[in-house]
Amino acid sequence: MAADTQRAPVPDLKIRRFAELVPHYEQENTSLHKLEGVETGAKIAVGLDYYQDTEIDWKTWYEEVLICHEVFGKLEIEINGKIQRMYAGDVLYIPAGTRMKYRVTGVAAVFFAVTPVDWEKGLEAALKERANW
Repeated sequence: MAADTQRAPVPDLKIRRFAELVPHYEQENTSLHKLEGVETGAKIAVGLDYYQDTEIDWKTWYEEVLICHEVFGKLEIEINGKIQRMYAGDVLYIPAGTRMKYRVTGVAAVFFAVTPVDWEKGLEAALKERANW
């Protein structure tokens, strides 16, 4: 190894087991489980969202990758009038500024990765904007 090359320290690794998460449905029949983010010093926010029999209009102010973990019923995401049904294992990239609609019949669990890590700073403003749609 070259003398001027240094390795970054390896952080303590944490295994997260989705099977150990217990949904606690709140606003709009969602259950948000933040696994990594600002609080843990991560550079990207990650977690698992459960949705149960809900329809949610949304607009992202962040970039997001969704991975459908499991669906017991039906999960559809509508973007620009185009409806995409998602199945376990499907991956969807959503650019910042995307207006979308989640539709869930039954229960769906979706893993998410979001940047910037402090995406929740924009949540209050987004909810106010959505009230005017």
